[in-house]
Amino acid sequence: MIICQHCHAQTDDGSVFCENCGHELASVAGPPGPPGQQRSFRTPQPVSSDALLHTPVAPRPYTPLGDQHNSSQSAGQMAAREQRFAPPVAPPIITLRLVNGRRFRLGGKSEYTIGRASPEQSHPDVDLSESYGLEAGVSREHLKIRVDADGVFVQDLVSTNETVQNGYRLMPQQWYPLRDGDELRLGAIILYVSIEQPRP
Repeated sequence: MIICQHCHAQTDDGSVFCENCGHELASVAGPPGPPGQQRSFRTPQPVSSDALLHTPVAPRPYTPLGDQHNSSQSAGQMAAREQRFAPPVAPPIITLRLVNGRRFRLGGKSEYTIGRASPEQSHPDVDLSESYGLEAGVSREHLKIRVDADGVFVQDLVSTNETVQNGYRLMPQQWYPLRDGDELRLGAIILYVSIEQPRP
């Protein structure tokens, strides 16, 4: 008879698995002895540290994003996984053009401030001081443009002479979608918006 090391149940000689618990017997059983004699088991030997260093690490299991069998994940968790594993998307290229043809190219950031520079306070990303911004009624921090995964947006920063988009006044501190071909008026200065999606 063979004694299972896992559940200590007796199993017939020659068995590979324990009939009681299903535990594998062949890897631990020693050589067969005389009939009627209880079989002995090998004592596990410690693994050397050198062997552990050269043992490959098993890869982490991967669950496909579309696997519907994993009911433990909520829809929000699945959406977060899809966003995390989604390939990175290059941000659009935004250009602001004045009536005189001068251009301001925006890139490398997620938010941009348009206004007039001040030695004491404001250092906007787009400085309209040299374009007669003061005379045209542009505030120090007039408006802000944001680029994120949902698109491009514009917000008036409680400017003195307001921001007008395509003929409509923007409510202060509210985000509005900004699209290619839009016209922004900051006081008396007009900016034409160009948004170009990068080529793959």
